[in-house]
Amino acid sequence: MIWDAAAGAVVRKFDTTTMKDDADLQKHLADAKADHAKRATTEFGVTIDAAATVPWADVVAEINRCKRLGITKVEFAFGNGK
Repeated sequence: MIWDAAAGAVVRKFDTTTMKDDADLQKHLADAKADHAKRATTEFGVTIDAAATVPWADVVAEINRCKRLGITKVEFAFGNGK
């Protein structure tokens, strides 16, 4: 997650793909979780990598999105603080 100051909005990516909107991100998360369930025995998890400029409310919204999808393993990437 990065803050686009020019647009005044958060840019969300799933892997390397920029998400069009919240619904697009939710679909990618749900599809990845379902695909993981078919192939793996480990718990599906999400790592949130948010720049320091991303409003905390947007980070919390992503945590809540994961919870709604039944994703309980949510971690944060340790960035460089910029």
